[in-house]
Amino acid sequence: MGRTNCLLETEHRRTLLLSVFVCLLALLFDGGFSPHASAQEISARLSPLKFTTEQPATLTITISGQQSAELMIPEVDGLIFHRRGQSSQFQMVNGAVSSSITYTYLVQALKPGDYTIPAIAAKLKKGT
Repeated sequence: MGRTNCLLETEHRRTLLLSVFVCLLALLFDGGFSPHASAQEISARLSPLKFTTEQPATLTITISGQQSAELMIPEVDGLIFHRRGQSSQFQMVNGAVSSSITYTYLVQALKPGDYTIPAIAAKLKKGT
C-alpha cells in the first residue's frame, strides 16, 4: 500500500516541459501612428518553464509604447489560460512620454506533457 501511494504521488508530481513560442507575430494596427510616440515593443515571459498540473505558470505579456491593446490568446489542447489582470504604466520625464501595458495570465496544464504556445496576436488600440 505504501508503495502504491509513492507511485501515485510520483506520477502526480511529474513536471511539464512547456516549450514557449510566444512570438506575438501578428500586430494589427487599428489607428494612426505618431512620429513622437515611443516605439512599440512586445515581450512575453512564462515563469517557470517547467511546472506541475497543480502549480500553474505565469504568462506575462508587456507592450511598451501602448496604453491599450486587445490580445487574442490561442487555444492550446491541454492548457487553460486564466486572465489574472492587467496593469498600465505612464511616465513623463523631461517632456519625454513613455507608457506600457502588462497582461498577466495563469497557465494551467490539464495533464503532463510537452506543449507549445503558438503566436499571440495583439491588436493595438487607436490613439494610444
